[in-house]
Amino acid sequence: MYNNSKVAKAIRVAMMFGAGAAAAISAPTFAADEGIEEVEKIQVTGSRIQRTDMETPVPVTVIGRADILAMGALNVADILNSNPVAIAGSDQSNTAFTNSSVGVQTTQLRGLGQSRTLVLVNGRRFVSGVSPSSGYAVDLNAIPTSMIERVEILKSASSAIYGSDAVAGVVNIITRSDFEGVEVNAQTGISAESDRKKNTINIT
Repeated sequence: MYNNSKVAKAIRVAMMFGAGAAAAISAPTFAADEGIEEVEKIQVTGSRIQRTDMETPVPVTVIGRADILAMGALNVADILNSNPVAIAGSDQSNTAFTNSSVGVQTTQLRGLGQSRTLVLVNGRRFVSGVSPSSGYAVDLNAIPTSMIERVEILKSASSAIYGSDAVAGVVNIITRSDFEGVEVNAQTGISAESDRKKNTINIT
């Protein structure tokens, strides 16, 4: 009987220690479960970080000032004609301001029309002229060649960024920012067929 009492007592003590250990282990877990909070998903749709409009690779052709001087371009249309994707056009009349004003020189990319090619100057929209066949289009004659640093031609559709008038692409004309003083440039030339003679003089 004495041995049975000792065994029963030992079993009770072991059960008490086991219950205490189990409580000690489960207590932190219970506290950790109470501290977990469900965080809602946060989706950022805007940013104040300054960045360019496009960060994806796009086909851009750059015609630098050295290339412009080497080709002897007389106007912006001559510069753009050096690229196969650009097609220059002209009209004998310009009704943007007066009926007697001189003709306009326009450009278009991929043959989609002048009104579908956006022309920018230093990344900003330029004032468009009006011609009977071209509609609203930038007169390239209003941009002096001597003031051009480079011409960037974006040959892919960019209407999602610049609007519907950039369906064919974008022509961005960058002007010279380091110009000081006065520059005089005179040119004369004639074609191999002895026609289309040109004489120009620019004072900037």
